[in-house]
Amino acid sequence: SNYFPRLFWDAENDAATANAIARQITSGGYDVVLTVTTRATQAVANANRDGLVKQVFGIVADPPSAGIGCSRTNPLEHPKQLVGIGSFIPPDKAFRLARRMYPELKSVGVVWNPSESNSEAFMIKAREICKELNIELANAPVDNSSAVAEAAQSLVSCGVDALWISGDVTVTLAADQVIAAGRNAHIPTFTILPPMAEKGALFDIGADFHDVGIETAKLAVEVLRGADLTKIPITNSIPNRLLINRGALKGLKAPWRIPPDVLAAAAKVIE
Repeated sequence: SNYFPRLFWDAENDAATANAIARQITSGGYDVVLTVTTRATQAVANANRDGLVKQVFGIVADPPSAGIGCSRTNPLEHPKQLVGIGSFIPPDKAFRLARRMYPELKSVGVVWNPSESNSEAFMIKAREICKELNIELANAPVDNSSAVAEAAQSLVSCGVDALWISGDVTVTLAADQVIAAGRNAHIPTFTILPPMAEKGALFDIGADFHDVGIETAKLAVEVLRGADLTKIPITNSIPNRLLINRGALKGLKAPWRIPPDVLAAAAKVIE
């Protein structure tokens, strides 16, 4: 436990606050700065271009697209002061599972923030799988969490069959409002962000962020012990976790069903 950081900051998804925190903690007063989520990692990486402190990141969906100097083709190509673990959760599993639960699924709505590079990466892959499955992906862009409820309602008004929540931080902070909009319209919400099923989503199929956090912490310990960051590759860790909320089936206007083998594979089933 002596290796873990002693101070923690939460910018609450506010860019100005994140940048202020980043400037403070990259001034050279710490041995290692550990950042969680794409926006926090971007803020610290930008403030730490002179490399006054070593940075370890985790729960970053797509490091190469985050603008922090990571290569998509060479895992060892990254700034000498920065290393971490990516966690890109492919949306295809979620959409394939939704189609299994409701074979007549034709349209899905998603609220997203285009300014988040991680959200854009999820949307690119979501469009690909929706094209393959012949599912219309209706989207409503937002630039802050306070706009999420109205955006979700606009998608519901378009008559989508379901709502999907990606790894978008802005939307995640208001996930309850997306789930509520779906519930009021008698359509389900599914996500790639466990444990949203505990909040009323029909299912989550994504990374176990508890395990990702442990892996990130272990990497930070290695760095504190003197590991050479230039010899550590940027990896992608997705310890899969499936959560199902059977109670979310109640009141749906369409006949969604959970196959027995899916129930058996779930890490947790909420009744």
